[in-house]
Amino acid sequence: MSHRSNSIYILAMLLIVSACAPSATPAPAATPTLPPTPTAVVSPTASPVPGTTPLPCPSGYGLHVDADMGLSACYPTGWAISKRVDHETELTRVDFTAPAPDSSTRAGLRFISVSVSPAIPVSSDTDFLREINNWLIQEYYRRLLHRPDIIEVDGRKAVDAGYEATVVLGREVVEVTRWVTVFRVEDRQWFIEVAGRSQYRDELEEIRNQVLSGFHLLAL
Repeated sequence: MSHRSNSIYILAMLLIVSACAPSATPAPAATPTLPPTPTAVVSPTASPVPGTTPLPCPSGYGLHVDADMGLSACYPTGWAISKRVDHETELTRVDFTAPAPDSSTRAGLRFISVSVSPAIPVSSDTDFLREINNWLIQEYYRRLLHRPDIIEVDGRKAVDAGYEATVVLGREVVEVTRWVTVFRVEDRQWFIEVAGRSQYRDELEEIRNQVLSGFHLLAL
């Protein structure tokens, strides 16, 4: 598999639903990537890298620092943290998931996900943003809440888009709202996702604002 094909594969995998509960019915492609229901915090907060200053978090949020990924981020207090590494695609992902009293139905489904992987091989950040922007429009134009925008995350330009989708969890069909923010730093691309049941949309928008404003890349 070529490097470019591998990058496109990574992009596709980030935006395809994964069956969460054992009884989940497969959902159509091009729906949000849902994290597994965590049973424990398996990725404890790491110590900050010397010489870096993670941004402070507001009340109700905790600070997660991952020196290996090279990031610090704010997440809602009480949410579980899990981390996974896919060596085949060179993808590393950390998930922050709201407590779920009933994991079989995912009744309280809300999560934040931060992923980093090799970037699409293009000549400039401008080309990268253009490719991601066009890809999101083509993939989700019927479900976009708004056309992708260019925003700043930690002082870097990023493509930001939100959309709604229908997924099947167990025997229940649910509406999910999801925002995805993508940017490139040198040869790595970062995806920041905030998603959950659409009934929590107002809460998720506030969480998203806090995540993006408090996200910080550390010096590696």
